[in-house]
Amino acid sequence: MRGRTVLYLLLAASLTMVVLFNRDLERKLCSGPAIFPALSIASCTADIHWGRETNENLAISFYNRGTTYGAKGQYDLAIADFNQTISLKPNFAQAFNNRGNVYYNKGQYDLAIADFNQAISLKSDYAQAFNDRGGAYGSKGQYDLAIADFNQAISLKPDYAEAFNNRGGAYSGKGQYDLAIADFNQAISLKPDYAEAFNNRGGAYSGKGQYDLAIADYNQAISLKSDNPEAFNNRGTAYGHKTQYDLAISDYNQAIRLKPNFAKAFYNRGNGYFGNGQYDLAIADYNQAISLKPDYNQAFNNRGTAYRGKGQYHLAIADYNQAIRLKPDYDKAFLNRGFVYFLMGDYPPAIADCNAVLAGNSKTATALYVRGLAKQKLGEAAGGAGDIAAAQVLDPTIAETIAKLGVRKGNTKSALDHFLPKPA
Repeated sequence: MRGRTVLYLLLAASLTMVVLFNRDLERKLCSGPAIFPALSIASCTADIHWGRETNENLAISFYNRGTTYGAKGQYDLAIADFNQTISLKPNFAQAFNNRGNVYYNKGQYDLAIADFNQAISLKSDYAQAFNDRGGAYGSKGQYDLAIADFNQAISLKPDYAEAFNNRGGAYSGKGQYDLAIADFNQAISLKPDYAEAFNNRGGAYSGKGQYDLAIADYNQAISLKSDNPEAFNNRGTAYGHKTQYDLAISDYNQAIRLKPNFAKAFYNRGNGYFGNGQYDLAIADYNQAISLKPDYNQAFNNRGTAYRGKGQYHLAIADYNQAIRLKPDYDKAFLNRGFVYFLMGDYPPAIADCNAVLAGNSKTATALYVRGLAKQKLGEAAGGAGDIAAAQVLDPTIAETIAKLGVRKGNTKSALDHFLPKPA
């Protein structure tokens, strides 16, 4: 009996060691980098359901699982886990910050900012939380608040490449492209393989109209990260500005291959086809952009312009109407609709649309000129001549521009170069 008892004790000890070894392995899999996300989640879940963990360890398991869910794009599951983490460990700054990032990825910027605020209140030197909050402010268009946060992140961590990149993005949002470029330069000097910074600097050069420099940066971004649809889309936009439409279309094709639901790339490819005078292909792409993003006011406006190029004025008017419904202060859509009314010989609504444009900017040469022509058609010779003269002061080539649109020559199926939509 004694020998059997010893055997039982040794067996029990061995099983305990196996259990402890398995617990240790599960903790390592749960807390380590999620190279295999499913295994990491399973290990964290085993930790959570074991029932013997301390609150501290349990909080960490929820946190790690939530982080993995977030990386997988399973945002609601991630939020649920971070909620559990915070309930177990209310002073866990990183959990607030990570939950904030998940809210950010869901487009819930106010909830994200609230969490970043809490993370910063718990850890006042938390550079990443300042950077992340700045990103949320930037996404809300609150660029000055964003810049203040990026400044703070950089003061806490002077080699923070991401914060320089993000501050550059905020300066670009404000149209301060030289400041933006300086920040992107610094980000690249700190991190020479930083594809996003090259892409963003390309955007700033595009903003300055320096398209060759922009293309060079997009080339570098693509060479560093060849599966980035944004870089292909942006390079296509730069080619479009240079009227190199075939190169632009090729880049938009690649962007769409990489991201089949990329509404902006369909929209921009439509602009490329429009530039080539391929109106049916342009309309097909605007249709796709609208199906992916039903509130895409620019796509409605530009599809209307393509219909106008085909002489299908009633379809054009319908699209401009929709663009204006989506954006009631959309001057370009009012101007385009007014021009189509003029081409249709419907002069009073043409004048009304030009008035709407001029109410916001009295120095819009095209609106003045078209209104002047419409007034003359209605017999208002003096008023028409005054508008035309004012337009010619603002743009001495306005008569030639309007002639290209077919007003003088009657060629309503011209390429409509002056009204060519700008890429997004």
